[in-house]
Amino acid sequence: MNHKIVGIFGGAFDPVHIGHVKVANQCLIDAKMEKVIIVPTGLSAYEKKLTDEKIRLLMTKLAFNDERFDISDYELRKSKIYNKPSYTINTLKHLTKNSSYSYALIIGSDTLQKLDEWYQWDKILDYCNLFVVPRKISGNDINNLSLSIKNLVTKHKATRLSELSIKRKGCIYFASFPMLPFSSTEIRSLMSQKKSIKKYVSPEIYDFIMQTKCYVAGDKGQEI
Repeated sequence: MNHKIVGIFGGAFDPVHIGHVKVANQCLIDAKMEKVIIVPTGLSAYEKKLTDEKIRLLMTKLAFNDERFDISDYELRKSKIYNKPSYTINTLKHLTKNSSYSYALIIGSDTLQKLDEWYQWDKILDYCNLFVVPRKISGNDINNLSLSIKNLVTKHKATRLSELSIKRKGCIYFASFPMLPFSSTEIRSLMSQKKSIKKYVSPEIYDFIMQTKCYVAGDKGQEI
C-alpha cells in the first residue's frame, strides 16, 4: 500500500533564506511530497542564542506562503511552556500520532553527520523516514560519517523514492538535488558587517528585516 508523503522541515530559520524555500519547494516537486510542515526551533539544544521566536515564526509564514506548506509552532510553544529545548523525537511523536501519512524528516547531509549527537537519535527512524539533502558531502558518499551513522545508513538506505511511500518509517533516502551553499549563520555575519544580503533572502524577508530591525545592522534601518 502506498502512502502520501509529508515532509517535516525543522530549523532555526534565523533568518529564513532562499535556500530553505528552494529545498522545501523541491521536496514538493521532485520528491512529490503532499505537503511540507515547517517547524521553527524553540530553545536551542546547543545553547545557541536565537532571534525572538515571534520574529522567526513570522518570517516562516512570510517565506512559506503557500497552501502546500503548514507552519507548526509546536516546538516554540513547548520551549516557552517548559523553558527547555523541544527535541526532534518529541516533535515526531506529536506530528505522526494517529496519522496515515508517510513522514519524511528533511535534513541536510551535514546534519546527518551529527545525527548521533541528537537526543534519542537512534529512535528517529521509529517514527519517520529520513530525507537527506546533500550539502558538503555527496548523497552517496558515507565515508565521512561516524561508524554509528555509517552503520545506520548501510542498514536503512533506500535506493528508490517510492520506498518512502511504501514504508512509512525506517528508510534513509538521499535526494538528487543539493542545498544552496550558504547558511543563516553566514547571512547574520554579513548583516553584522553591514554587507548586502539581498541575494540570499526573498524580497518579503528582506523588507521584513529592514522594517522590524530584528537584526542589528546599522543606524535606523540602513540598507544591507
